[in-house]
Amino acid sequence: MKIFLSILLIFSFCFMQEPCVGECFSNEEVQNIELHITTLEQKDSLSVLEITNLKDQIKLFEAKSLNDSLWLNLQTQKIDLLDRRIVLYNDLIKEIEPKWYENKWLWFGLGIFVTTTAVDLAGQIN
Repeated sequence: MKIFLSILLIFSFCFMQEPCVGECFSNEEVQNIELHITTLEQKDSLSVLEITNLKDQIKLFEAKSLNDSLWLNLQTQKIDLLDRRIVLYNDLIKEIEPKWYENKWLWFGLGIFVTTTAVDLAGQIN
């Protein structure tokens, strides 16, 4: 371990960085670049938060869409059941509707006819 540290120390002094070959930045420019990088990092973190919020909203909208489709399916089933019930009620009305021979006026008229005929026949016997 000591050998590795000594080799590292020797190479660090051998290959030192040369000051400013090419374009050099002043301290103020470095601070401006650092400030710009931090603002971009903040914007990136805010964008990540916004993306997660939007993904959560998408999940909620998908769940709502699923609930809406289920509700719509249940409503169509309800409509079908109510239509069948209407048909059954119409059949029931046809079944319990009084027939022609159950007319009270017909029986009243028949009773009057039979009574008058019986009285008339009884009157002819004398």
